[in-house]
Amino acid sequence: MDTKQDSSDARLRTRLLSKLNPENFRQMSGAMAAVLGFLLDTAFVRPSITAITITSDGYLLADTDEPRFSCFLGDYKDLIRSWRSLLRAANLRIDEQMLAECLFASKIGYFDRTAA
Repeated sequence: MDTKQDSSDARLRTRLLSKLNPENFRQMSGAMAAVLGFLLDTAFVRPSITAITITSDGYLLADTDEPRFSCFLGDYKDLIRSWRSLLRAANLRIDEQMLAECLFASKIGYFDRTAA
């Protein structure tokens, strides 16, 4: 039982959640806030995203927590650009940056060598 590590991980996630909160970025779209909520396991907007699929032609589709409501999120490369811009604007520490990138990689993925 490593409660010190668990406590440290929880603080890191809390800091990341605070720094990436859409309220800090007035220009953030609702779609990006939904993606961010999906990555951080929280709901910033409704409906919230429960899954993201990347199509073979590079587009993003999202499943939501509302029955029979799926949505088109746009181009994968646009999401990567927006994600990277958000991370730069949030002025994250290295551990926060690493966690954010790990969450993105595990929940959405990096599929283009130029994006990774």
